[in-house]
Amino acid sequence: MSRILFISRYAYPDGPGGGQVSGRLLALAVAGQGHSVRFACMRESITQPQSEVDGPMTVIRYPYRRWRHFRRFSNLYLTFRELERILVKEIQSFKPDLVHFLNFDSFIFGAQHCKHLGIPCVATVNGPAFFCATLDGVHNDGSPCTACTRKFRDCVALWGPVRGLAYYAYASLLFPHLRRIYTMIDRFQVVSTPLMAGLRSMGVLDHKMVLIQNPVALMNTPMKGVIEGVPANNFILLYAGRVCADKNLQQVVRALALLPEQVMFVVVGTGDYQSRLLQLARELGVEQRVRFVGQVDHQFIGRYIRHADVIVAPSLFLEPFSRLVIEGMSYGKPSIVSDRGGNPEAVLDGRRGFVVNPFDVKGFASRVTYLLHNPTAAKRMGAAARVWATTELSSKVIGKKLCSMYAEVLR
Repeated sequence: MSRILFISRYAYPDGPGGGQVSGRLLALAVAGQGHSVRFACMRESITQPQSEVDGPMTVIRYPYRRWRHFRRFSNLYLTFRELERILVKEIQSFKPDLVHFLNFDSFIFGAQHCKHLGIPCVATVNGPAFFCATLDGVHNDGSPCTACTRKFRDCVALWGPVRGLAYYAYASLLFPHLRRIYTMIDRFQVVSTPLMAGLRSMGVLDHKMVLIQNPVALMNTPMKGVIEGVPANNFILLYAGRVCADKNLQQVVRALALLPEQVMFVVVGTGDYQSRLLQLARELGVEQRVRFVGQVDHQFIGRYIRHADVIVAPSLFLEPFSRLVIEGMSYGKPSIVSDRGGNPEAVLDGRRGFVVNPFDVKGFASRVTYLLHNPTAAKRMGAAARVWATTELSSKVIGKKLCSMYAEVLR
């Protein structure tokens, strides 16, 4: 039995997205294999460290300190230093055999400490931030990007000339540092194949990359009840997550105008793009068919998945491996995803759902129409999705894969 320390900026239930849920499930999967696991992270609402027990592991939450007047800079720099400080404390108290960095923020300075002390470390690669200055893995015009030569133009297009130039300058200093840090990490747990090309562009060798997807957990949520404001006989398209432009929910709203009245779009989550989506829905005359539920705790998300007919994830960016998609699969739901990132390799076009071009509204609408009018095919795809998710992505299977990776590093 080894002592495994997980490091992350946030841990469930804190944090903005599915990455925190995935990190927790990865740590629990390792603890389920008999290892001693500690999970160290930060929380904004506390002033003293807090310790709690989460099943077979211990979670230590430290105060998240930021500079009041430089929030963006503190995100980029002070957060890295705070996580380094937490790592030092945890190494002294927990004395881990191996450190597992769960996201980009956690290893920027921490990997150097592990290398200096001779402690093996691995990192979860769960997004394009590992190799992309604009953090999305695509160019501003929507074309895929892994070894980008247009970072300056894209930064300016995304953030404007002043902020774009400042961020490009920062990224120009950060990326050479990242290349050096990547040589200090023993293994990379990559959650989907497309992310590997980006790591190669940063000099990471193939033997250091191990494809291990995030695990899925079945939720024991009741099937009874209805979604408020959604008639029971409607055909429901479900999205859950951040409501922002690069999630491409505008494609779904536009598609509603081409679909029968019984098709509704339910959005679980919040974000600054919600008002734009509502405005678009009004302009298209489909406002009554779009339902914003708001933020829902992950433990209750299963209620919405059970009532959904199709899971949608039409992202514009290089989405690594959508938590909503794999959890929808575990409930036997087909998905419609964009051809960006890792979702296509989970869905497999025509087998567990459909893969579409994120700019093809008519193509998206035609796939929804097919599933609406062919319930037998939809059930077949959903059943295939459930078999794959509950066998290949179970906590036990993923836990064994992680422990096998650890064993190689610890030899």
